[in-house]
Amino acid sequence: MNAAQIAQLAIILAPIARDIIVEGSKVIATYREDVTQEQINQALELSKSVTWPDLDFGLK
Repeated sequence: MNAAQIAQLAIILAPIARDIIVEGSKVIATYREDVTQEQINQALELSKSVTWPDLDFGLK
């Protein structure tokens, strides 16, 4: 993952993550225990961004 992909993923995870750690090309997220439906909806809306870079999550 490049820097733009990592940044966009962090933006999307922000409403529901307690911690987001980046180690090289890996993103490690710890999710909050008190996530509300509104926060989940916000994360889903952020994931629909037209600026979302193509991610392969290391599957290539």
